Amino acid sequence: MALIKSLFFLFLPHEMEAGLFLGQLHYRQLFYVYAAISLVLGIYLTYGGFRAREHQPAT
Repeated sequence: MALIKSLFFLFLPHEMEAGLFLGQLHYRQLFYVYAAISLVLGIYLTYGGFRAREHQPAT
């Protein structure tokens, strides 16, 4: 989600960035929703990374 947001901000003019970030995404009202999505995704990726088994090289 952060990568997509960063790519949008990279190519949008400054005036549109502020309007999109604060107005369209309702960042102030949905801050905890966005934070929860990032937290759940981070936990899932961390769990998957530590749970992954070691791959055996092909012979």
